[in-house]
Parts: sequence; structure tokens; C-alpha cells
Amino acid sequence: MDYGRGLVARIIEEEVSPNTDRLDEDNAIVLAPPGLFSGTVAPPSTGRLIVGTKRSRTEGIQYSNLAGTISQKLASLNIEALVITGGKNIEDIPLTIIIEEEKVI
Repeated sequence: MDYGRGLVARIIEEEVSPNTDRLDEDNAIVLAPPGLFSGTVAPPSTGRLIVGTKRSRTEGIQYSNLAGTISQKLASLNIEALVITGGKNIEDIPLTIIIEEEKVI
């Protein structure tokens, strides 16, 4: 089982073509809790979220970390990762993702 950066890398490797560029519609943004203890009260359960996307055709994956409670919330709902794909239609920005126990909107 992969967690954090490993999970982000595996998803991007499986879902995004190696020839995809940063701004291509086929690119993905992957958000994943950092580890096994996310969503628990265990001390390693940091308030971090790993975000990754394909950097360019030749440069691999770009990672970032976000602070906050979102990783614990995702993990407590048994969500291992969120994968955001699609076009670059400027009318769709800002984008809001609503996560409920039974669905993601």
C-alpha cells in the first residue's frame, strides 16, 4: 500500500501519459494524505496534505505540501486520494469540491 508521495507518484504514473505537459487537459492534480496514521489521533498524523502533478514532458512530478485538517478529514472518510482531471476552462475557476460521507460533488 502506498501513502503520500508514493501514492501520488503511482497515480500519476498510471493515469497520466509521459508525454503530458503541465497545462495539458490530460494532466492530473493528485491530493493525498501523507501517511498511514492520517485521520487518527496518533502523533505522526501531521496536518499535511501531499499535492502532486506532472511538471512537464521531461521534468517528472512536482510536489507540494499543504497544512491544515484536510488530510485528516479525507483519511477519516477512507479517501486515499483525490484525483482532479479535466480541461482548463477559465469559467470553471475557482473550483469547489464538496466531500460528503456518501459522495463527492
